[in-house]
Amino acid sequence: MKRGFVRWEGRGFTLIELMVVVAIISILSIIAVPALTQLRIRAFNASAAVAGNLCRTTQEIYYIDYRTYRNDLPGLLMLQSNLTDDPEV
Repeated sequence: MKRGFVRWEGRGFTLIELMVVVAIISILSIIAVPALTQLRIRAFNASAAVAGNLCRTTQEIYYIDYRTYRNDLPGLLMLQSNLTDDPEV
């Protein structure tokens, strides 16, 4: 037998070891799930704020061009797709 080589003779994990691992995973999931839920809510709120600002910006651009506000959502969405961040355009 080679030095430093330990033979694994089909010995598995004990029930206590498995229960400890399950308990650790359970505790970690109990801690992680509420935190992930809060992150999801914050991301949704940030996305809604960005969408609202984009609608407002689009309405203001439309008002500058036509001196009236657009009152239909499909037309507003069409205008939003034409916006660009490139100052050269």
